Amino acid sequence: MYGEKQHIQEDSTDIAFQYKQMQSLNTNQKGQSSNHYFKSIDSAEQQYVLGWIYSKGYLFNFKNIKHSGLSIKVPERDKYILKYIQELLSSKRPIVIEVMNGRNYAKLTIGNKDIYDDLMSCGLVPTTNAELEYPVNTITNHAAFILGYFEGNGSISFNNKTKIPTIEIVGTESMISTIRDILVKKLSLIEVPLIQTENSHRIKYPGFYVVNKIRKWLYHWNPGVCLIRKKITFDELLSITNYGYSIFRCPHCGKQQDLNKLNIKQHVKIDESRDYCSIKCSLSFIDNIM
Repeated sequence: MYGEKQHIQEDSTDIAFQYKQMQSLNTNQKGQSSNHYFKSIDSAEQQYVLGWIYSKGYLFNFKNIKHSGLSIKVPERDKYILKYIQELLSSKRPIVIEVMNGRNYAKLTIGNKDIYDDLMSCGLVPTTNAELEYPVNTITNHAAFILGYFEGNGSISFNNKTKIPTIEIVGTESMISTIRDILVKKLSLIEVPLIQTENSHRIKYPGFYVVNKIRKWLYHWNPGVCLIRKKITFDELLSITNYGYSIFRCPHCGKQQDLNKLNIKQHVKIDESRDYCSIKCSLSFIDNIM
């Protein structure tokens, strides 16, 4: 489980409202016994939940007292996600609030050997620091799994000046490299480098075109439940109409084009107030002032 570093203040919708919306959904798994929910992971909903567990959950196994199961912890404002998982697993275990480093977290712990064994077969291990690997033999809906994983271990940030957004996902080297490979294959994205920071690795995808492409793919399966604050942030970032979002106008030649298609390497900055579509136009500006 890796902590998420938020780069912007995301809007938070009232938790009670979010949970009320969640309760109105009819899920195919709702009547299943908690003992066997992960026995066969076939649906997108199950794979979405598994993504959350891979990002914010861990397995425990106390052999001396023969007690094993699953524990998952999220920020308190995201408590409704745990209530959603609690209902899917038909669990009556309480969700408790813990304080860590001055922050409140909601935690759900379910002691159940069947759940433990089934999740072990998916690739999870009873520790939070293991070299987790992407469950390639289990996942059939990569968008659903990666959405769940991203909501737990991903972030959206944007440059305050240019308003250009960046998606970031963090985890083990094996997990992140596989997610990157899937994004390259499914969305024809470039193979961005893995960035190592202390005990984790991360990938970053900047730019409106790339962010929108990833957003559409992550939600294309129409999840009934998702982390609303990140969905809101996605939608808000993509509705920004500030300079440079949709139309770029070169101050020298007047050429207009969609910034999504603009080669950012050709976006040459001369000073704080002038941006040019090409090196040629920027050099023309320099010639004119000399």
